[in-house]
Amino acid sequence: MTTSGFQVSGNAPEAYERYVALIMTPFVQRLLDEVHLAPDGSLLDTACGPGFVARAAAARLGAGSRIVGLDVNGQMIAAARRFAAQDAPAVEWVERSALDMPFGDGEFAATVCQQGVQFMPDCGAAVREMSRVTSPGGRVAVTFWMPLDQQPFFGAQVGHLDRLLGPEQAGLLSAGFRLAPEVVEQAMAAAGLGDVHAQEVRSEIALSIPLEEFLVGQIGALPVAPAFAALPREGRMDYVRSMERDLGAFRRGSGEYVVPFASHLVSGTRA
Repeated sequence: MTTSGFQVSGNAPEAYERYVALIMTPFVQRLLDEVHLAPDGSLLDTACGPGFVARAAAARLGAGSRIVGLDVNGQMIAAARRFAAQDAPAVEWVERSALDMPFGDGEFAATVCQQGVQFMPDCGAAVREMSRVTSPGGRVAVTFWMPLDQQPFFGAQVGHLDRLLGPEQAGLLSAGFRLAPEVVEQAMAAAGLGDVHAQEVRSEIALSIPLEEFLVGQIGALPVAPAFAALPREGRMDYVRSMERDLGAFRRGSGEYVVPFASHLVSGTRA
C-alpha cells in the first residue's frame, strides 16, 4: 500500500478532532462550496483523515446522498467511523491509497481533498485518480496550505520545532507548505479536467481553547508528536512560551487569539 508523507499514530485522531478542527472548519466549508453539491448527490473525500469534509457534507446533503471517506491510514479511518457514528452514520469509510482507489470510473458527482495532496508521493497520480472517479460534469477540488511566510502560526511553529527538535523533525511539517498551485493546475489539466483555476482562501480563526492547551494539544496531531513528548518539560514549555510571544499580536482584549491562516484552493470540472 502506498503511503503519504504525513503519517500519524497514537492519539492523533483525537487531537485532530479537538484541536485541528478549529483550524480546518472554514476551509472545509469553502471546499464544499466549490464543488456545488446537489441534494442527494455523491461525494468522495480523499485523504479524509478523521472525516471533517465527509461529515460536513453529510450535514449538507439529503438522506439519499452517498458520501465516502478514503484514507490510507487505518487508524484515521477507525476514528472517522467512530466520530461519525452519531451525526453521520451513513458515511462509508474506506482504507485505501488515493493513488489506487477501489471505485469505478465516474462513480462520484464530486471529489475533494482537504489538506492532503501536498503529502502524497505522486500528486499527478492522485489527481488522475480523483478525476477518473468523478462523473462527467462533476467537480474536483483540493486545498493545500500556502507557504510558511503567509502563515503566522505555522511559520512560528516550524521555526521553534526546528530549534528544539532539529531540522529533520521540523521538515516533516515544512514539507506541507511547499506545493505550488501551478503544479496542481497542471496535474488537473493533464488529467482531463477543464475550467481549472486556483484561488487563495484566507480566514481569521479564533483559537477558542486556552492557548497553552491548544499549542500542546495541536502538536499531538502531528508526526512530530513523539519527539515533542520526549522533550524535557523545560523544552516543551520553551515551545509554549515562544509561541505565545510570537502570536502576541493576535491576542484580543478578551484574551482570545484570532490568527490568520491561508490556503490554496484549486478546482476543475470533469469533461
